[in-house]
Formats: sequence, structure tokens, C-alpha cells
Amino acid sequence: MEEKGIVFSIVFDEEEVQSFAEANFERELTELELNRMKMHWYEDGAAYGARTELLASAIKMAINTKDYNFERTDRDYLESGGGK
Repeated sequence: MEEKGIVFSIVFDEEEVQSFAEANFERELTELELNRMKMHWYEDGAAYGARTELLASAIKMAINTKDYNFERTDRDYLESGGGK
């Protein structure tokens, strides 16, 4: 069976990161610190835990047909040949 990847793309632009850092850590990050964050975020237990929470939350949302209306999304997907 061919393995398919599921991509959640979360992009933080540098201005957002620096603004958050300044507001919450009282200074902007250096270029070196920005690179560390980008390259090693998964080594932090809290950050990796947040990734797992994102996955769980997205799954709960996708199966929740009571609170979400997926009719158009599902129709568009099926009409485009998805699910084959």
C-alpha cells in the first residue's frame, strides 16, 4: 500500500515571532536563536506535545459532523476524484 502524507502547514512569519518574543520574553530573538527554534523545536517536550494536541484536535474536528458542516468540502473532494 502506498503511504500518503498528511500535511498541516503552520507558518509563523518572522515579524509574528519577534513581536511575540518581545511581548512575552522582553526581547526579540537573534538570528541564531531563530535558527535554533526552527531546527530543534521538536526536542522541546511542550512543543512536541502541542504537535500531538494539534493532531488530536484536527481528528476530533474531522469526525464531528454534529458541530461542523462538511457537505461542500466532501462534495468538492468527491467530485475532484478524491477517495479513489
